[in-house]
Amino acid sequence: MTLQVTMDSVAFKAGLLPGDVIRQICNATTHRMTHEQAKMEILRAGNELDFFVHRSGGMPCTEHHRTIYTQLDHRRV
Repeated sequence: MTLQVTMDSVAFKAGLLPGDVIRQICNATTHRMTHEQAKMEILRAGNELDFFVHRSGGMPCTEHHRTIYTQLDHRRV
């Protein structure tokens, strides 16, 4: 579960919110994925990331697909 989203970050600009659950990073399911494995999957994706996000803030719960295009600073991930 996403605990916080930094203002003006790539995640913020893509519309991710605290409480969102990232279900997939590119084609990799995040079920039982560690934080370190998630970071490695993001680095492996390069500058184009596909996320499937579960958002439970609305009724009913919704699934969102986001494609994020960015230049990642790999030292800060």
